Amino acid sequence: MAPTLEDRIRELTQSLNKSATTIQEIENEITKRQALVSQLRKDAETASKLATVNKEQVDAIAQVLRTQIQAQERNSFWFNQGINALYMFLGVGLGELVRWFLRWRAKRKASAV
Repeated sequence: MAPTLEDRIRELTQSLNKSATTIQEIENEITKRQALVSQLRKDAETASKLATVNKEQVDAIAQVLRTQIQAQERNSFWFNQGINALYMFLGVGLGELVRWFLRWRAKRKASAV
């Protein structure tokens, strides 16, 4: 038996409903992807700005660190000179103490003989 006009209309209506549902799903997917693209563009712009700001911050931090290191090197130089002078005086003092002790021992031996 051949499909009746009502069957064909029902089938056509179902196909149109399925098409409309599919088109709606495609539109929803396109909307989601457009939102994602928009968000990615914002993120890329933010990352670009951060890269610029971070370069400026890195340069500023490097300058501050260079200044601190130079100051520390100056302080370290004088501190090391002071330590070297202390060891020099200790060495001279210990040398004189040994010289005095050896003279004293030699005198003691000489007077004991």
